Amino acid sequence: MSIPDDLRPDVLRVTKYMTPASDNPSLLQTTYTNVNLFDQHLFFLIETFPERFAGMTNFEYHQLVGIRATRTYFSGILYSFESLDG
Repeated sequence: MSIPDDLRPDVLRVTKYMTPASDNPSLLQTTYTNVNLFDQHLFFLIETFPERFAGMTNFEYHQLVGIRATRTYFSGILYSFESLDG
């Protein structure tokens, strides 16, 4: 589900999520991407939810999560941090 992160010494692992930007019941609930299988949300969406996202382009994905005026979901990265005491 997650992968090791080598960019920051305090980050142990990372994975990705997508969550609805509104309470519209037709939207998917929060999803978590298995980044061992999919390195991009777009590929995860196309393969896992083809009835909703088949054929989605990078531009369409950007409209879905990146542009405020058209955004229906938020997406991002979840980090697992090393504790302060190691």
